[in-house]
Order: sequence, then structure tokens, then C-alpha cells
Amino acid sequence: MRVNLIGPPLGGTINSHLVPLFWREGWEAYVNGCPPRAFDLTIFCGLWYIDQRYFDTPCIALAVGSDVYRGDPGVRLDLLKNVKTVLLADEAMRPYLEPYHKDLRHWHVPIDTEMFKDFFSQIEHMYVLPKRDVLLIEHMYVLPKRDVLLYCGAPDHQDLNRIMKYIKEHPYRSCTLLGRGYQDGLMEEYPNLLSVRWIPYYSMPYIYYMHSEYRLYLKRKVDHISKMTCEALYMGCRAFSNDKQITAIPSYMLDYNAMPRIMDIIGEVL
Repeated sequence: MRVNLIGPPLGGTINSHLVPLFWREGWEAYVNGCPPRAFDLTIFCGLWYIDQRYFDTPCIALAVGSDVYRGDPGVRLDLLKNVKTVLLADEAMRPYLEPYHKDLRHWHVPIDTEMFKDFFSQIEHMYVLPKRDVLLIEHMYVLPKRDVLLYCGAPDHQDLNRIMKYIKEHPYRSCTLLGRGYQDGLMEEYPNLLSVRWIPYYSMPYIYYMHSEYRLYLKRKVDHISKMTCEALYMGCRAFSNDKQITAIPSYMLDYNAMPRIMDIIGEVL
């Protein structure tokens, strides 16, 4: 099976993230491959990216959250009738999409446990070296420590007001804010805030590991357990969504459960 993962032109969080997961299952997977007819299946990684040029091959679409709740005019829901099935990241999306498609199934983009295990193995290898060698290289491995990691990709999806309220009310906590939402909107300076517009996904294990907490603030009360929340929890952070502590990763968000599930769904719809 050859899978075409359609997303941002240079590869985004979702489509690039899914590539190694499909390859580990024995399926070829590529980001924005061309020509479209060279692929057995097209997966639109977010409803923004549904494109009529790919309809000559079987297609499915991932509804990831912000593409559903934001009411973005760039989302062509009328095109959903051309895809085989729509996979919902959470059942809370169903009422929004039922008028546009009859085959809606629950499947959330999983975390890549193998990538995070690789990170832990790198850290563990440091401690099996002779003591002298550990002392020589420890400056390369001891990561800086910060208190809280936050995320705001888009202020109309994440709640930037609540994020800034937290930063202002905790001036003695070092905060790292990922995403362009803050930089596109405020760009105010706070002594306890480090703002980073973009981080390569393969660097995220290091980012989680150097923080003690992860906090996500969304402009909705439902469907608030994100992939990043689960990744942070997997890496040992205390994780919060809308100030509610998340203490367990849903089983459907673990790759070794999620990937066989999507392959079964693909087999059924094709």
C-alpha cells in the first residue's frame, strides 16, 4: 500500500508525524507525493487540505480539531462527500460534521512512542559509560530545566488570554510558549517568558524533557486531550488541559493501538 499524506507544502506536524508510523507497519508513506494517481490512498491530514486534484484515487480525511471548531472559511466541508470516510479525533466533532458525511469514525492521530523511547535510550546510554567518560561528556547531555511549557499555534483555537493570564500570575515560573499565535498577536516582553515560533518535531522529546509541566488552554470544553498533552505526559511532565490535570493517556492515542486500527478502517473503506 502506498499512502499519500496531504498537508502543508513543506510537511506539517500531522502528515510528517504519520510517515514513520506507516512505514513501521510495512506501508509506503510520503508527504504531498506527485502524481496523485501513483498512490493507492490519499489521506488529507486536516480538513483544510481537501483538494479536488486527488479525487481520482480513494481518499479519506482526518478531522483534527481546530479545522472543525474554528469555523475557518478555508475548510471546504462541501467537498467531504468526495472522500470515503472522515476520521474524527474525538466524538465531540460528530454533530459538526454529520450534515456533510454519513461515514464518520473515531480515530485520533497517535503519539509516536518509538521516537520517545529512542530519546530515553540516548539518555540511558550516558550512564553505562565509565565514570571518567561521563564527566567528559555530561555537558552535552544535561539539558537546561524550565518550569512550564505552553502552546499557542493560533489564538482563535488556543486561548491566548488564559495563557497570558497564567504567565502574568506566575512571574517566578520560567515559561516556554511554542507556536506562532503569541508572536503574531502580542509580542509583549515578560521576564519569565521565552517564545519559540517553531520546533522541529524530532526535537520535541528534548523540549518536553526539560520542562516539569505542560499546560494547554483551548477555547472549548470538549475534546481537550490533545496529542501534545499525551506526549508531555509520556515524557514525565505533569500535564494540564484547561487547568484540568490529565493523568492517563487514552489507549487509542498509543501508536501500537492506533495504527492497526487505521489500517483496518482503510481495508474496510477500500
